[in-house]
Order: sequence, then C-alpha cells, then structure tokens
Amino acid sequence: YGTEYSNINGKFEQKVWKDDFDAIIEDINIDNRNRVLNSDFIRNHLDPSNRRLIVEDWSINEDWHIESTESNEYLCRKRTGLTNTLATTAISNYFPVRNGERVLFSFELTHSGLDDDKVVAIDLFDITDRRLLKQEFSLESMTQVGNRYHGSFSLQSPGAEKGRVVLQLPKNGEVKFTRVSFQNADIGSVDWSPAPEDSWIIQSRLATYISQVEDEVTIGGVGRKLDTLT
Repeated sequence: YGTEYSNINGKFEQKVWKDDFDAIIEDINIDNRNRVLNSDFIRNHLDPSNRRLIVEDWSINEDWHIESTESNEYLCRKRTGLTNTLATTAISNYFPVRNGERVLFSFELTHSGLDDDKVVAIDLFDITDRRLLKQEFSLESMTQVGNRYHGSFSLQSPGAEKGRVVLQLPKNGEVKFTRVSFQNADIGSVDWSPAPEDSWIIQSRLATYISQVEDEVTIGGVGRKLDTLT
C-alpha cells in the first residue's frame, strides 16, 4: 500500500493505492480462510430503479430484506400461508473447493415458525458450472452454540471445482441470517471471520483521489472503475 498527500493552491488531495491486487488474490490459500464473500452482507443497497435489494456477491430472490443492528446486518425473509414447499433463496457467489476435502460451514441465525428447517444447502459444480450436488442440511442436524450453527461434511464429488452456499426458506416461517462461513474443517474454529478479499475490496474502493474544495467532494477511481465507495 502507499499514500500520497498534496496541497496545491489550497486544494487538498489524498491518493491511496494498492499494488498487485490481482496477484495477491490469486495467492490466497483456500485452506485457512472463509471463502464466502460479503458473508456479513454489509455491502448492500437498493436498486434506484425498482427499490429491489442488491447484496454484492449474492444472488437473492425477491422480498428478502436487510435488518440492521448496532453490530450486524441480517439478511431476512418471512412467509406464511404456503401449503407446498417453494424455496426462496439467497445464494453466494462461487468459491473454490477440492474434492475429498472436509469442510466446515456455519452461520448466525434467528428463526421462528419454521415448518421445514432445511434452511441451508451446499452446491458443488465442475469447472463448466455443471451442478454435481446439492446437499441440504437441517438445523436439527447441526451443532448450535447460541445463535450460531455449524456443520461439516466431506466433499465426495469427483470433478468438483466450485461451491456455493444456499440460504433458503423452504416453506413458511421467518429466518434472519448473518456471518456465513465456509472453510476447511482442519482449521477447527467455528468463529466467524470475513474473507480477506472483503477487506481488500473496501480498501481498493478507498484507492481513489478524494478532492475537497470548500464543501464539494469529488471522487474519481484509480486503476479500477469503482461505482460506489464503501
């Protein structure tokens, strides 16, 4: 990282940059970190054209919403009156997996009124994005510590190269998720930590020129085109 300051004709500028961003991403060891991006849902906004919720690095069905507390952002969904199963989902972006590895997945959840507690699944895909497996897990089958649930399983799908986490409400009830994690089970800890890319994404968004003249602030991207500043 580097930082450069200048004061030209009373105009203060700060430039922050980060070198070799892509190279560092490629060097991450998937064995020792959370692989789910934006796992605490803090990068979210409403689409100005239709007011639909956008959660970066996630694909979500309609009517999910964010509830904020002092410490967390919760991705939430509530339904009543369904007579048949019709899952509504929030699905993470792909992350790398290795066939044969044992993985640990976990999340924080508050819930009520569930008539089907299979609220999480793991999808596995080959390199061409062909789905090889969808493994659902019930809350009953997982270990609970406070509001945090965790489970593990061994990936036994030859050709599996990619995975993703599926948060779902299969039928009726209410769910509120935050702090999702997927990591190698050899790490042993079920505590949540963000993916390292999350910190780098925020830092790269600060890799901008910030020019302030009187009460006017203009932001211009450096190196990468950045649509928003978080």
